[in-house]
Amino acid sequence: MLCYKDKTFCEFYKECKKNKDCGKALIEKVQKEADDIGLSICRFEDRPNCFESNLTYEEYIEEYMTGGGHPDELITEELFNKIYKIKIINKI
Repeated sequence: MLCYKDKTFCEFYKECKKNKDCGKALIEKVQKEADDIGLSICRFEDRPNCFESNLTYEEYIEEYMTGGGHPDELITEELFNKIYKIKIINKI
């Protein structure tokens, strides 16, 4: 199958620290260019190896609690930093 620019694009770029400098970001311009010439876009199914979360611990807590999570199930800040500072391969 022929895909736009023969590369894989990332829909997770908005959550990534590297989003402004990423050549894989699936921005609107890329989508429009592909649509204009009638080519499909290959997309990462999960976060790519280069992904680094831009979420802070406080934002994680807020997201978790507003999503119906229970405070006893929260991970510690130390564990959060270990998980989110490394390259995330799979969705958490």
